[in-house]
Amino acid sequence: MAVGWFFGLLCAAVVFTWLYNSTKGSLLAVALWHATFNYITSSKADAGLGAIILSILIMVWAVVLIFIYKPANLSQPEKQTLA
Repeated sequence: MAVGWFFGLLCAAVVFTWLYNSTKGSLLAVALWHATFNYITSSKADAGLGAIILSILIMVWAVVLIFIYKPANLSQPEKQTLA
């Protein structure tokens, strides 16, 4: 159980990093995605099935992102760094 949770957390971090880097450092995009994910996964309308499906899709998305963009930048443009 803890291994699955940790893998999901790692995949979410990959997706957030890709989103942040792909939007040239937009925290708004990351915050909106996070809020949307939290809203969907905490909704009681689907009895948890939507949360499970969305979590699996995000895990697959993260693995695909790593293969496409490689771990160095996780986006087409260069990664964002503090000046």
